[in-house]
Amino acid sequence: MTKISAILPVYNVEQYIKDCLDSIINQTMDDIEIICVNDGSLDNSLQVLEEYAQKDARIKIISQENQGQGIARNNGLKIANGEYITFIDPDDWVDVDMFEKLYKSAKKFDSDYVFCNSRIEEDLTGKSTPKSMKTKIKKITGYTLSEDKCFNINDIQKGQLRIFAGVNGFVFKKEFILSNDIKFPKGNLAEDTVFINDAFMCAQKISWCDNAFHHYRQRIGSCTNTKSARILCIFDNIESIKNNIIRRNKYETLKEEFDNFKVDAVLSAYNGIPDENMEEYFNKAQATLSKEMYKKLLKKIKNSNNFIENIFSVKNYRENARKYKIITVLGIKFRI
Repeated sequence: MTKISAILPVYNVEQYIKDCLDSIINQTMDDIEIICVNDGSLDNSLQVLEEYAQKDARIKIISQENQGQGIARNNGLKIANGEYITFIDPDDWVDVDMFEKLYKSAKKFDSDYVFCNSRIEEDLTGKSTPKSMKTKIKKITGYTLSEDKCFNINDIQKGQLRIFAGVNGFVFKKEFILSNDIKFPKGNLAEDTVFINDAFMCAQKISWCDNAFHHYRQRIGSCTNTKSARILCIFDNIESIKNNIIRRNKYETLKEEFDNFKVDAVLSAYNGIPDENMEEYFNKAQATLSKEMYKKLLKKIKNSNNFIENIFSVKNYRENARKYKIITVLGIKFRI
């Protein structure tokens, strides 16, 4: 059996795909397959893939109409032969020993999945910034990662849904994914969050390598920089995560954490949306959050931006003997 299948959802990345493929075909582990799912690319991405496939028999190409990278990953998984699976965005790249090191960790502990650290590579400035998962998890949860032992969701007392945001730099046991029916949702942007949180709820053994093997390219024009879409996807993802929590019979256990996650997730979307979508954003936020959580969100927005009175205000009103508040955000008024 092939040790690792790398699945790449490819859409309009002709400028970057060569860097990604070169980092994979030159892995120190030879027994791999590279599944490239062409998601209806309109540029020369498919041509680049075909050129590489002619030179390396480990590369497989499947094409589909544009359905988003979540469906592309799901379709790649259907034909994967690897004992383990890794998902790599085609505009990123990885160190040449990533597969070997993560595979060894997974086999050592019989992990359901293993993950590593990453580096943020800024396209415009060339700046490279390491991101330590140990530091992040310690800050959010108080739990200290170790390369010498596994952990799972039961070891984490708080922040369970705020640890992982993406699947890059992860290697999953394929049988674990299939037996638990873990899938990427259809149509969502940032669908990684839905997949990885579902995996976290299901995993019994998770291991970690303290190396920044994965390089995340931060570029203008990528999905993660599409501001107009971010406002929409976060609310879809919240609903998908809730459905998975219920499906895994963990709603009572994670209810408080899910409420906190919703506030943080909605707040993160606020930081990137354009002004013309502001009213839609707050309408969706009010529909998604409880009254108490919505007030918490508004407080966080006010504190994080140091709004002055004419930008952000809360005023008491009385109408027909009933009291209520008017929240004004960027000139948009909301009655609560």
